Amino acid sequence: MSASAGVEHDAKNQRFNFGQTVLEYNVSDGVADMYHTFTPESERGQGRAKAVTIAAFDWARNEGLQVQPSCTYVASVMKKEKALYGDLQVPATD
Repeated sequence: MSASAGVEHDAKNQRFNFGQTVLEYNVSDGVADMYHTFTPESERGQGRAKAVTIAAFDWARNEGLQVQPSCTYVASVMKKEKALYGDLQVPATD
């Protein structure tokens, strides 16, 4: 089973869902700002937040977008999965 199995992309509302777990984003100037994730207590510990985050990274890559991981959880996954997704991150500015 892939990490994103069960994840739905709601492009109209700019969010990824897996049950009640959600990742929200905005797109502007070629950058997907992934600014919010939420997992209800009943879904925690099941890997759903990571699944929606990886699905969002894969979508951004397929769309040719860079990722601004404004959400601390998204940033932590980006850091842990740097070898696979680090190229998507918007470069830091001084």
